Amino acid sequence: MLELAIADKPLFILDERELKHDTPSYTAQTLKAWREEQGPDVPLAFIIGQDSLLTFPTWHDYETILDNTHLIVCRRPGYPLEMAQEQHQQWLDQHLTNTPDDLHQLPAGKIYLAETPWFNISATIIRERLENGEPCDDLMPHAVLDYINQHGLYR
Repeated sequence: MLELAIADKPLFILDERELKHDTPSYTAQTLKAWREEQGPDVPLAFIIGQDSLLTFPTWHDYETILDNTHLIVCRRPGYPLEMAQEQHQQWLDQHLTNTPDDLHQLPAGKIYLAETPWFNISATIIRERLENGEPCDDLMPHAVLDYINQHGLYR
């Protein structure tokens, strides 16, 4: 479904390596491998939600992630813009950029808080609508909705 969702978006790459692991996989390891494959100078960005940023310091080897990629953080309604602990806020402030061009000019190391539209979309809402026979074409690309309907998912 993700492949269908990004089919017309050339800046996105679907990487399935974590699905092929028999052991737990960690974002830090995946992004390190991705960096090694792409080379040291290619700008790379990893997209997360604002809710994930707030728990980012709990991620395995989180402090190495910015060595390999930028973070693009999609703002989410109802979540604060500050980290819970001062040392984590300082870490965020050190890496924060307000200039999206930094993401193209530097290979890694920046965090950009993207002003994305605030849509109230979640997997839970999609499943509930589908179970109730309500339309979801406003929540996802048509190709993804067609796939869900063809395979009878979330019914």
